[in-house]
Amino acid sequence: MATHRRNFTRGVAGKVIKKIETGVEEGQVFIDIQFTDKTSCAIYVGPAQVKVERAQIIGWKNGDSFVIKETDVMETLFPLGQILATPGVLEAVEQSGDRLVVFVLRHAAGDWGDLSHEDMRANADALKEGTRLLSAYHLKDGTKIWLITEWDRSATTALLPEEY
Repeated sequence: MATHRRNFTRGVAGKVIKKIETGVEEGQVFIDIQFTDKTSCAIYVGPAQVKVERAQIIGWKNGDSFVIKETDVMETLFPLGQILATPGVLEAVEQSGDRLVVFVLRHAAGDWGDLSHEDMRANADALKEGTRLLSAYHLKDGTKIWLITEWDRSATTALLPEEY
């Protein structure tokens, strides 16, 4: 599978964030960032791709805005399948103030986080052989979380190590 890596921070570096929203929409996890300069950036994580939309409000007429949109689509390194999270990891992420979608994006891009060299090699082999993929990350408060994508790529689950 061809992997396309792009700099998705283009056009947003140095901007002041006004509002961030996250959620699930049409089977995709999303993060929507609105900036004080009337621009926005929306990131959608689906089963096999990441889509980034940037928008700039350029004018108003009769209460309606005119918007220029730019969209980039990046294939993930592997299909994520259904994205799941255990109650424990959801509580930990909320308490730490982190955003789970950021870790899902890192996992989908092949940033395995805090793994040993052996586990990173196992992930490299798993991409070729179709076995399970593991990422490990630390939240702001030091709590460790895992993301596991099943061998058949049917699901990716976020969990605490003790929930395994």
